[in-house]
Amino acid sequence: MDLHPRLLGDINGDRMDDVVGFGQDGVWVSLSTGTSFTTAGYWLADYGVASGWSTDLHLRMLADLNGDGRQDIVGFGGPGILVGIAGSRNLAYDPDVFGHELMHIYQAYSTHALDPFLSSTGLNGLGRAIGEGTADYYSCSVLGDPNVGEYTAAGIGLAFLSSLANDATCPDDLVGESHHDGQILSGALWEIREQIGAERTDAAVRDLITMIEPGATWSDLVELLRAELDVTPAESEAIDAVLARRGLPSCSPLVSIEPGEARAVWIISKDDLFDPATRSLLSWSQYPAGIQLAVTVPAGSTTLTVTVTPAEDQELDGITLHVRAGTPVSWQAQQGSVTVTADASFPASAPAIVDATPGTYYLSLAATGDVDGFVEVVATVE
Repeated sequence: MDLHPRLLGDINGDRMDDVVGFGQDGVWVSLSTGTSFTTAGYWLADYGVASGWSTDLHLRMLADLNGDGRQDIVGFGGPGILVGIAGSRNLAYDPDVFGHELMHIYQAYSTHALDPFLSSTGLNGLGRAIGEGTADYYSCSVLGDPNVGEYTAAGIGLAFLSSLANDATCPDDLVGESHHDGQILSGALWEIREQIGAERTDAAVRDLITMIEPGATWSDLVELLRAELDVTPAESEAIDAVLARRGLPSCSPLVSIEPGEARAVWIISKDDLFDPATRSLLSWSQYPAGIQLAVTVPAGSTTLTVTVTPAEDQELDGITLHVRAGTPVSWQAQQGSVTVTADASFPASAPAIVDATPGTYYLSLAATGDVDGFVEVVATVE
């Protein structure tokens, strides 16, 4: 292992971890079959000892850089950051993606406040959303262009991967997925940049990363940003208008929906939750989503029906719906696992029918199996 490190990661997008080895002559991969591994095959003539890579000097890791569900190789070599790709385009040629990942390195060395944690309402992924939003902002600020990843996107028939010239707001666009939720923040920051200029906004965003405390809320983030920005009273008023229109001061993981309204919720995979204290994946019986939905049952209605539909090609067998009347579903970490307080729990694979009285009902989804991705939730009353 000292000379030839081996890593685990899903290289081919089948949701099973493969073995990636950095040998004398390059990269060797042994694919998982679910019960065993294939014979190692030679994949890439780089990142090996013969190319000058050393475990003493160079860090090599796996990360999904472009969101395609396949782990890519990231190497910190003598020349700087070297990026490999499992898809059709080499992300090292995309300055936006490179700048985005460079900001993540700065974040990792500046603070641990961006790590997700379990809050009373479920997984608090605000830190990751801040990380993705500010990484996009940094990347775009370097080139003065609000669009991210035009080079990479062209390979899959898109104009760009994401854009800071967006209209994302909370709660309308809050789903509990860090890249998606980060668009709310990055869009607001880009608007502020256009209001007061690059120099002051860029400096404030850079300092913001080092000042965020673990457990921060969206409201805390807004107050830190206001404190860091050196602006006139007129500029402050304009900035407040931007933040208010984006819904950031009052942004909450408790999202109200109307009966019959379809709402997207991100179900997080157990493989996405890393415990920095133990340097291992969290081992929980359930992995709650980052948002809860709240629906009001009006007077005269006696039945609440909740239907969950996968928005992507996945099964619902590994997802549980928890329902609670009058107060949010409560989550608590206990001795390496989690407990949930709810009135009733249902498998998401079939509509959940609840005998209801007038009032607010809270809906919390959780992964209990090896699933992740978007689902669509609709609550109807009769």
